[in-house]
Amino acid sequence: AFVNISTESSKKDINYLDNEQEQSILEKINNTDVATYHYNIESSNNPNRLGLIAENAPQEVLSIDGKGVDIYKLSTFILAGVKAQQVQIDALKQDIAVIKEQLGNQVTSSSVITGITQLPNYIVTVAKSTLASISSAIGNWANAVLADTTKLKKNSETESEIKYETYGVDSTRKEIVASGKAQLGFVADSNGEIVNSKIKFDESFSSVITNVDELRIIITPAGKVNGTLYVNDRSIYGFEVREAGAQDNGAWFDWMVVARKKGAEEITNYQLPIINQTETISNIQNTNSETPVPESVTEEPTSNVEETVTSPVDSTSSPSSTEEIVQTPESEVTLPVEEITTAPAESVGVEETPAP
Repeated sequence: AFVNISTESSKKDINYLDNEQEQSILEKINNTDVATYHYNIESSNNPNRLGLIAENAPQEVLSIDGKGVDIYKLSTFILAGVKAQQVQIDALKQDIAVIKEQLGNQVTSSSVITGITQLPNYIVTVAKSTLASISSAIGNWANAVLADTTKLKKNSETESEIKYETYGVDSTRKEIVASGKAQLGFVADSNGEIVNSKIKFDESFSSVITNVDELRIIITPAGKVNGTLYVNDRSIYGFEVREAGAQDNGAWFDWMVVARKKGAEEITNYQLPIINQTETISNIQNTNSETPVPESVTEEPTSNVEETVTSPVDSTSSPSSTEEIVQTPESEVTLPVEEITTAPAESVGVEETPAP
């Protein structure tokens, strides 16, 4: 073993490396090539050696004559690189912590033009009694093929409720989308033989969507079929697809379901928060002069939303109401809006009609 005396009393001209110097060493380590080799006096049949080539190694780790590698220098050189690397790791940890906090707070980015909001993590809380009601009310849908793609990811669970996560783009209508692939098959019923496919939603999906009137189902044959595919039945538990003429047993089709989340009814007539939008457009068309006057319009920013579904599901009626908890934003965002003052109606040849 090689042991170097390292006491402070045995050394002089002591200077400690700063962060910049340690970062420089880390770069040199990253640019140093490690080689396998044989010494000239060795047989090529001997096991390969692993090490550095002095001509390509950092000057700081070489012996005094520059022909060898000083093991003590090399180990200290690596230690300085590890310290510099740890600084980078700590900085990345801080960045990750900030991102996690943003995702946890459901930070949103909104577009006033499209009304679309990207929610990284939308939590929906469902009472376990609701899930139990679905299981008992599902009726003849119990034997349908389960669509695995409708199973929502569980965020957390308590004795009385389960929190599910929904991801992706959420429109102002609070729609949730699921899709999949299914196959038609022959089935005999009271009217004779039919070709159909019955798809069942996972109970987590059924528990968060609203009534069947808001359920949109799109089906597309995955190949040529002789008859027309159509949706014969639908409910919050699933849907049935049939083929007119019952000719294509075994044919595949793609499907997509667009449903509205419970609690979305109150935003059916949602409008963008822009004052006098229609009047402003009309005024632009009927005036040649504009006198902009700044005016402040207060718009509530998109807030973190957590929906709570607590009521049982009834197979014959619309799903129960949803309690929606909205965190009050700490501050309001004020957007500047230009109000356009137009000339009187007479100046553009429009006769003013008196109010009745």
